Amino acid sequence: MTNADRIVVEVFPDGSGAETLVSAEEARALRRASAPAAVVDCCRCGSDLVHPLDWEKTKSGWLVTLRCPECRSEYAAVFDAQLMERFVAQLHAQKRALAHDLARLSLGRFADDAQRFVAALRADHILPSDF
Repeated sequence: MTNADRIVVEVFPDGSGAETLVSAEEARALRRASAPAAVVDCCRCGSDLVHPLDWEKTKSGWLVTLRCPECRSEYAAVFDAQLMERFVAQLHAQKRALAHDLARLSLGRFADDAQRFVAALRADHILPSDF
């Protein structure tokens, strides 16, 4: 697996899952297909995962230091108030999507652990002395 490859995990409603190795470009396309267009993209690689490191209010708007996790570039940009509000809304939407994915993956992992535990109980691999 190279640094450009990503593992995409899909958890199905029954709790089962599948892992697929895809390139960074394929992962980006999958992510963008399921999300609205980004307000701010990386000026170097076009990633929609840009996040703020620092920001300060200026007379003309906001001076924001941004970082791209995909190409690791850092740069400053000036946002007007309207763009800053839309960027903050984008960040909140991305945070909710991450929380949703984490909950879904956690549920899938719990279901898998529970199935393995039940199988071990049925096969008498778990004894009272294990507790």
